[in-house]
Amino acid sequence: MTDELSLGFLLNNGIAIGVARYVLTRINTNLDKLSKSIDNLNQNINNRLFALENNQRQFQMQIHELKVQIDSIRHGDN
Repeated sequence: MTDELSLGFLLNNGIAIGVARYVLTRINTNLDKLSKSIDNLNQNINNRLFALENNQRQFQMQIHELKVQIDSIRHGDN
């Protein structure tokens, strides 16, 4: 009886361990894919923010140049 119980116990535990290992492997693979996707999104966001900052700087420079030109016209220095 103890031999049958031990064999059943080992068989059940072996199956449970196999299933758990399979599930953990699948979860790990999916987490790796998710992590790569998040990294790609982060890079895209950083690139877009960098482009926006550059555009903002250029726009501010253009506004400054316009202000200088307006001041020059007002003072008749053109």
